[in-house]
Amino acid sequence: MLTNKDYCDYDTSTTLGELGFPLKRMKVKNFIDGQFSDSIVTVLLYEAQKWLREVKDVLIIVCPYTYDTINNIHTWTCEIWFGDNFEYEIHNFKSYEEALSDGIKKAIKILKEK
Repeated sequence: MLTNKDYCDYDTSTTLGELGFPLKRMKVKNFIDGQFSDSIVTVLLYEAQKWLREVKDVLIIVCPYTYDTINNIHTWTCEIWFGDNFEYEIHNFKSYEEALSDGIKKAIKILKEK
């Protein structure tokens, strides 16, 4: 079952849309006035990672960084590659999803700056 941590946040989703990601839209009923309006559906981290890899040639790699055997806890690292060029590495995330989410945000920031 998917949870909130499996999705990009709203700002990341809309920025992906600005970069060309095909956002899904749905009609949402406003509970105050009963009117329907368009709303975007936030993007799964997996979908964003796949799109960045296949369309923008940005590879985001998440892997275990350290392992605390006493507390049985992994920390995660995230690498960002643009084509064959290593761009950025981030360490010490508490979960895979947190590392991937941050990597996607950083990759988007770098794409917008280029």
